[in-house]
Amino acid sequence: MTIRRSVHCILLMLGALAVGSCRIITASGVSAMQTAQAETIATAVAATLDVSACKAVGATSTTEPAQAVAATREEVPANTPNTTSTPGPAGMHPDLIASCSSSPYQNDEFCWDCSCEKALDSHLDTRWTTKEWQDDAWIMVEFADPVVIDTVILRWEDAYGRAYSIDVSNDGTIWTTVYAETNGNGGVDEIHFPSTTAQYIRWTGQGRGTAFGYSLWEIEFP
Repeated sequence: MTIRRSVHCILLMLGALAVGSCRIITASGVSAMQTAQAETIATAVAATLDVSACKAVGATSTTEPAQAVAATREEVPANTPNTTSTPGPAGMHPDLIASCSSSPYQNDEFCWDCSCEKALDSHLDTRWTTKEWQDDAWIMVEFADPVVIDTVILRWEDAYGRAYSIDVSNDGTIWTTVYAETNGNGGVDEIHFPSTTAQYIRWTGQGRGTAFGYSLWEIEFP
């Protein structure tokens, strides 16, 4: 049926061309009788065609591809930076944290600006990741004022720490180890230790759980 309609459309266009050609010939000096005869034949050809069928074919050939393009653009969004984040569990209020620092962090196409701040933003789609694939690494948090702390929660990405320690300090120079892990397995580590007052807390890596570095979605101080 579609082929038949397409043939009709082609004939209709040929008829229209014939009418136009006849008028051009008239302007060139051909007799009015010859022109009228040619126009009569062209009009008769056009009259035998199903014009509505031709319109239907046209609608099919223009509307459907447009719809397909629109669907493709909607289903495959542009490659733009992520402007939304996935909220994670609430940790310590940001006002209680003064700053953070760490060993060199990753900042390339695999993890842009994966600094220590990303492990303290209460979002589970940003992370701190070490730049080097080696056991020695650290991340430190300075609180705005000394705080009483007895729990730390580590939410690991795939590159977890197998062996590490949690240390606290009041001046950022003299450190006391409050927890040591030697057989970590990733996932979520909820660490408890005797309550202590400190202005600094530091995680120190001593052994990786994978061939990569270390990567933390979040460090929380509930």
